[in-house]
This record gives sequence, C-alpha cells and structure tokens, in this order.
Amino acid sequence: MANKEASDYMQRVRLGQTEHGSFVVTLLAPVPPLLQIPLDPAWTPLDDEPFDRRVTRRLMDALDACRAALELANTGEGMSGLERAVKVGVSANLCEAVAQLVEYADGIEVALTWARTRPGPEAYRRVGFSRADAEVLKEAARIFRSQRSRRDLELFGTVYQLKRDQDEAAGLVTLKALVDNRIQSVRAMLDQASYSLAVRAHDRKLPVIVRGNLERVGQRWQLSSAE
Repeated sequence: MANKEASDYMQRVRLGQTEHGSFVVTLLAPVPPLLQIPLDPAWTPLDDEPFDRRVTRRLMDALDACRAALELANTGEGMSGLERAVKVGVSANLCEAVAQLVEYADGIEVALTWARTRPGPEAYRRVGFSRADAEVLKEAARIFRSQRSRRDLELFGTVYQLKRDQDEAAGLVTLKALVDNRIQSVRAMLDQASYSLAVRAHDRKLPVIVRGNLERVGQRWQLSSAE
C-alpha cells in the first residue's frame, strides 16, 4: 500500500518551467490547499499533514539532517550523527541516491519553495552537497545496509551447506543468495519440511526461494523465521 501511495504521488509530480543555468530541474509537487488557518504559526504535526506535504517535508528534513551529520562526520564523529538522523528520514537509499546525483553533477543543491496555498513557518529552504560528500555518503549507505534488519524478505539463491543433528527435526542451512546486489552467505534454521526441500534442492543443484527476517549477526547474515 505504501508503494502504491508513493507511485501515485510521483504520477502527480510535473516538470516545471525551465530556468537559466546548467543542470537546473524544476519539479512541481502538488499539495492540497490549507482550508483552516492554524492558530500556531509553527509546522503542523507531520502525521496531520496530507501525504503530499509529508513527502516534501520529510525529504527536506532528511536532507538537512544528512547535511548536518556529514559535518559531524568530518570532525571525527563517525556514523553517530547519521544514525541519529534515521528518525527524520535518513536511510541507505537516501545516502546512495544523493551520492549518485553528486557524482553525476559534481555537486547538487536542492531548494524548495512551499506552496502559498499551504504555507508553513518558512517560505523557502535550501540544502547543498559537494563532490567531497559523495564518498562519505556511499560509505554511510554501505554501513546502514550491513546493520539493518529487513522483515519478510524474499531471498533467491542456492543451498551451499546443510547441517542437522541426528536427533533433530530442524536443520541449519547456509545459502548463497543475492543481498544488496552481491552474492552473500546467509544462514537459516529450517523446520523439518523446509529442510527436506533444501536437501533435495542441494542434491539437484536447483535454486531456492526463502522468505524470512534478514539481519546482521556479527559478521554473518542470518535469516530468522525462515520458510
């Protein structure tokens, strides 16, 4: 449902009037007008905003937080600032996307003017990233992906190793599966029926699809609740 909402929103975004200058892209992101004038001039709580405004606010908050965290990282704070910024929208996908744009355009600047029909406490916001930020952002994306837990994930791969004690019904399987566009070793504990299927796939050298919750445990990938 969330993906459909995002897809529908992107269908409503339009290219705006061209501007003078190199690599300037203007996007018009629609938002419903404000029908009730708030008594408090501060931002409306995010959960009370329409989806269209939540998108732009979340994006700019995340970019601002990302910019501030990069400044801290350059002073020796490491990942701490970026990890704290996760709650406002910083993610592996965001870091990677900004890094790719920065490398392609040799730096980027994102500026947003809030719609006059739905004003906020500020009229305009701008945040920029230089080429020097790209490597830090790519490394942050890599670390985020190595640490995060992913629920109800479907993995495609092959059975590499099998291990089951003689008196046990369940068994431990090591898969060679595609994780973050790389072939990785993933361990999973399977029940008797699933383990039997894994044995047959291993013997016949057939690929398998396994679903579960993927997480990093030490230096290993582990799939829990696997089936």
